[in-house]
Amino acid sequence: MQRLTSQSNPRAALPANALAVWLAPLLLFAFALLVRLLPIQSVVLTSQTLFFGSDAYYHMRRVAFTLTHFPRVLDFDPYLGYPDGARAIWSPVFDWCLAAILKIPQPALSQREVEVAASLIPPFVGAAAVVVLYFAARRHFGTGTALIAASVLSILPGHFWYSQVGFIDHHCAVALSTTLLLAAGMAFLDAVSREPEGLRPGLTSALGAGAALATSLLLWPGSLLHVGIVEVGLLVALLTRTSANEAIWTARRMAVTHVTAFLLVVPLSIGNTWEQWSAFSPVVLSNFQPWFFGAATLFSLGCGSLWQRWPERAHDGAQRVNGAAVISLAILGTSLLLWPALLSGASETWAWFSKTDSFQALVAESSSIFLYRGEYITRVAASRLSWFFFAVPLVLVVGAVAAKGRTHRGPLVLFLAWTLVLCIATVQQKRFFNTSSIAIALLLALSVQAVHAWLVERFKAGFASRAAIRTALAAIVLGLLLPSLAFYKPHLKSILESDGYVRLTGSSYRWYTMEEVARWLRDNTPQTKGWLDPGASPEYGVVAPWDMGHILNYVGRRPTSSGNFGDDLGPVNFNLVQDYYAANEANGSSILDRLKARYVVVPYYTGFLKEATGPDSLYRALYDYDGSEWISPEHSGDVSVRALERHRLVYDQALTKGERGNDRAYKVFEHVAGARIVGRATPGSEVRASVSLITQSKRALVYETRTVADAAGNYELRVPYANPHFEASKKPQEPTRAVRVASHYRLSCDGGEVDFKATEQAVLRGDRVLVAQSCPPTR
Repeated sequence: MQRLTSQSNPRAALPANALAVWLAPLLLFAFALLVRLLPIQSVVLTSQTLFFGSDAYYHMRRVAFTLTHFPRVLDFDPYLGYPDGARAIWSPVFDWCLAAILKIPQPALSQREVEVAASLIPPFVGAAAVVVLYFAARRHFGTGTALIAASVLSILPGHFWYSQVGFIDHHCAVALSTTLLLAAGMAFLDAVSREPEGLRPGLTSALGAGAALATSLLLWPGSLLHVGIVEVGLLVALLTRTSANEAIWTARRMAVTHVTAFLLVVPLSIGNTWEQWSAFSPVVLSNFQPWFFGAATLFSLGCGSLWQRWPERAHDGAQRVNGAAVISLAILGTSLLLWPALLSGASETWAWFSKTDSFQALVAESSSIFLYRGEYITRVAASRLSWFFFAVPLVLVVGAVAAKGRTHRGPLVLFLAWTLVLCIATVQQKRFFNTSSIAIALLLALSVQAVHAWLVERFKAGFASRAAIRTALAAIVLGLLLPSLAFYKPHLKSILESDGYVRLTGSSYRWYTMEEVARWLRDNTPQTKGWLDPGASPEYGVVAPWDMGHILNYVGRRPTSSGNFGDDLGPVNFNLVQDYYAANEANGSSILDRLKARYVVVPYYTGFLKEATGPDSLYRALYDYDGSEWISPEHSGDVSVRALERHRLVYDQALTKGERGNDRAYKVFEHVAGARIVGRATPGSEVRASVSLITQSKRALVYETRTVADAAGNYELRVPYANPHFEASKKPQEPTRAVRVASHYRLSCDGGEVDFKATEQAVLRGDRVLVAQSCPPTR
């Protein structure tokens, strides 16, 4: 790598022809864009837009709000954490920018057009990141390295993942912003490592670095990791200048950088309050970001003033470090005295990154890139980041040795540190493969160029030998990328075998089935207020697995008590929903009443639960037994699951033929008061009430419940289903739902049978329904 960081400007060797200079990045942009559009058939379906990833649906909810109320952003959302409402923890910057772009066309786009256009934006953002990497690599390492790095990034699945069509997520923009941040940091260090040549060059690099620092945090506070790497790089550059003038000049540049970042983050950060997070939490936009850049500004100004007043302290390296340490400790100590909550913010950051909080442990992208369902695997790392990922530690060591002794090694050292930290972060949480893929692409390019230069010099290669070396290196790179290239096989197969029928597999199929549930709720349940009016209060909410909350909020347009934000909005609702699925009906109904929830979604999987559910839990009663009684075959006559009295099945979804797993995907139950059926029977006799049901998936069911008549011959039981009734027109009237109910209940006892009906009003209000005829019927 020693040969790759040129002492002179590598751009001087580029052709003067502007077309030639810009042709390569234009072609790279087009190629990267084409790759990211490969899954378009699975996103833009015949009659709907299927976004990739659950988070995309809440981004679209906020986009829809801003398009309606431009330029406002959806801050407090009554559809989150229902019934109290909550604020989404995401920064609004990405969603606002997306809405601003979609607002440009006039006349206004339809909802379908907005969804399609929004789905196409991430590929453009991802392709832009490829071009930014090209220019950054070209500036510091030469055109050859830039071409290789950008080409690899174009196809590396780690970067493709968050920038593919339909993946509407701020992480696609985070990859772009952090690439700009890396480029700005390297440019800053390149500038300060040379003799100052007037104010303008220093001011330009300082302003650029400040804007990049602020943008990264405004898009995603989690970019603090990337910001921290650059900040450490700037600090090292400040403390290792060879003269007092350079140290003072660098301190002043850093002050400009940090005051720029401070001014940009203040409007969107300062004064924010959160249910779950402290006032200085780095996990969200809070007072932390202004404090961080404000403290960095004071530190830079303090160092510059100290060394300007006593230049001798800037000449000596040890005194310079001691002075900087005293200034930083004074700022930190004063800050802790004024704002003790800074300590809470630090502990929250560690809990998020180390996954010690309960919710992060359930989030797939928060798990290690080497773990899948508790098992150690390597295929995800090899696929997303290529086989080269496993050689990164060795290459970094070689690169660090090569960087020694170089006059202007700042940009290279910053890049190597950037790569090391992000690869470690990726091992801890796979969400970082998005940004570490950029570092790996450039590191691979640097390695190829270094090996090429060494071989050419070692063997004094001529034209033919150089061609052979390049061919061999190309084959090696191709071999390293084979797992990544195989990643695209399903997408290419879908395009090549396209017959007009869209085939969904894996996670896309899961989101499709979630959308079906959400659309059914939107079309078949009473509309709720407040979807685009945060000042209105919704009439009821929906309890569902947290991983489908965003889809229910956007597609279903219904509020949820717990969603994809998990306990980041506060632990109360998240824990209540978890407790609901594990409770019996009496306790579960109390939870639903507290949450003002009218509908419950029950999935075919239990991975959304922190703990396994018991055989007598509501989850098992709802999903396995459809809310009816179930008699264990091992113990004939022994009722192991009681019938539910306040839950009625209203939607039963069937999986598409050929899909593996259970033959039903999701069920929806309505929580009702239940009609109280009262009457007389033989004292001490068992009384059974049953009704036939036919579900949307054409399953024939029988709901059955039972009780025992008391010593006086009185009985009472509660049923959740209403029978269809006839008006004067003699046409059956039934509540709008997918489950058809028989025209009457059958009451059985002591060998006799009696029919009765329960009205919708009685079921919803819990009214008493008198069965006039005794059971068994009197002769």
